[in-house]
Amino acid sequence: MDILNTLRSFIKVDDSAAQAAQEAAQKDVKDYLDILMRLGEIKAEYLKLKIVEALRSPATSENEAVPIESILETSSNIYATTKIEIDAVKNAITPLISEISPGLEGDRKKSMDSLIENLISGFLGGPKSPKDTKEHFFVYAEGLSLIRLDVYLWEQKFNFSALGQNSLGSVLVMTYCKSAINAEKINLNTFITLYQYQFARTESAMDANELNRIKQIFYFLRTGKSGMIPN
Repeated sequence: MDILNTLRSFIKVDDSAAQAAQEAAQKDVKDYLDILMRLGEIKAEYLKLKIVEALRSPATSENEAVPIESILETSSNIYATTKIEIDAVKNAITPLISEISPGLEGDRKKSMDSLIENLISGFLGGPKSPKDTKEHFFVYAEGLSLIRLDVYLWEQKFNFSALGQNSLGSVLVMTYCKSAINAEKINLNTFITLYQYQFARTESAMDANELNRIKQIFYFLRTGKSGMIPN
């Protein structure tokens, strides 16, 4: 019995030591993630400044083709985890469309959800260097407004080998800027070309009703009048 009790005590000591080591490793990982979140916050602030500066400069062909009259909202979301799950990130980001553009409904909202999800999936799954930033913009109509949505994505991968962990992780920053398009300075054909190209990349189709809706919005923004567009 004494020998068995002695063995049991050794086992308990070993178990306690293993548990303590595991808790210490988990704390190290958490501390590391906290540092990465701070890195993400710094990067997010930089990307906000970068988007605003880019939108206010007419130097690019994108800005000349889709000029804005005002910036409505700029924000960022940061995700840090020991393992980036694409579906989990998509599920976390998808509700953002409802927050960014509450006026989007039905097929138009589904289309934007799909476009944002595809952008994120392609970015996370594609090859890139640590300094790479994905920059993309979308155009759409929300209510009686024409919107340009710029999205910047940045990801930094890391591993926990220094902490005795054999796992990988990432910090992902998504910064977006919602702007009102200047309807006086954009051609209807340019907007429709960009808009229908986006639709072609989703399950939705740009039908005659949607085309007429866009024309009505252009007419309203340029004349201040609603109703039938004169021939």
